[in-house]
Amino acid sequence: MAQAVPRGTGRSLPPRKEGGFVAEFPGRPSSESSFERINSLDSLKTTTYSVRPLFGLKGELFSVGFSDFITTRMGEIFFDEEAALRSARQNIEKEGGAIIGEDRVTVAGYPGWEFEIETAKGYSTLRMTVVDNRIYGLEVMRPKN
Repeated sequence: MAQAVPRGTGRSLPPRKEGGFVAEFPGRPSSESSFERINSLDSLKTTTYSVRPLFGLKGELFSVGFSDFITTRMGEIFFDEEAALRSARQNIEKEGGAIIGEDRVTVAGYPGWEFEIETAKGYSTLRMTVVDNRIYGLEVMRPKN
């Protein structure tokens, strides 16, 4: 189970059977889902829950989500963690972010990565971990002054 913090400051999502996590947010989270084809055999289904500042005001954004690796191949497919890490770096840069710090971390007892990211609008801390064929992500974004 992954836990998004701060605790006791907002609303909780109930335990998500399909996501395998419990999250507490400083407000009511909205959800988004997307589907991305990686190649002719593989795809990635992503679900994200986030709390954004109201009325377009500046403020922190809190987000937790998971992506499932889906394949149509026969037989056992092993998720490539190093490829997922490379892809995360590429996606950060593709979205206009610069990685200003990177470290190995533990998230809910699982090994993972932490990225410190700078964009034109602010800074972000992203923690990712891979459990089986699922990538979990926890992120807090802060605006520049």
